[in-house]
Amino acid sequence: MKNMFVIINGSGGNGKDTFVKDVTKIAPEHDLEVLNFSTVDFYKEIIKCIGLYYKEVEEAAAKKDDKFRSCLARLKSQFDNDYEMDTYLLDHLLDGIGTMNYKNPMDRLIFIHCREPKNIQLTKWRLDQEGTKHLLSHYAEICGVPGHNRHIDLGVRTLLVYGRHDPTEYTNMADRSVYSYNYDYRIDNSGSKKDLEFQARSWLGTLMQDLTQTSTS
Repeated sequence: MKNMFVIINGSGGNGKDTFVKDVTKIAPEHDLEVLNFSTVDFYKEIIKCIGLYYKEVEEAAAKKDDKFRSCLARLKSQFDNDYEMDTYLLDHLLDGIGTMNYKNPMDRLIFIHCREPKNIQLTKWRLDQEGTKHLLSHYAEICGVPGHNRHIDLGVRTLLVYGRHDPTEYTNMADRSVYSYNYDYRIDNSGSKKDLEFQARSWLGTLMQDLTQTSTS
């Protein structure tokens, strides 16, 4: 089994979730299972809890307007600065992936939604350096075999989805700084839904070719 991580980014409303859904639909054609995670989900859950008691917050979360996105970015930044939450959440993510069902023979394409360039770089580095160790450890525990007897190919790519909203429309730096990173792939979502579906299919084919070339080089 091979695991491929794709760190995906884009400012609000540019179609990241739609792109992942399109890729998920066609992934079985390549014998792939798609998993989708976000480093922001933890903070969204906190705000959802607040929204249970404060109607305005609940409505803002549903609309994902600029005020809400700025609040979310500040909350995440504070936790990152005070508690190094990005490191903890990534470890938690790898632990969760490691304990998933390994009986499925399909390779896995794992999307991780990550925002600020510095966090993208940190996440990429941690996955390159630590990801294999985490996954092999859990694989050995679940399957009852020594980790070194199981091989998991692990690669990391970065992807930007853009084209529907200018990042400068937003006031928070998480959205405004999305172009400040040199991504491996870029998806222009300025066209129709059909155009995005076509790009999803084309991108997945390109990704599989890149992986094949990498594994044979």
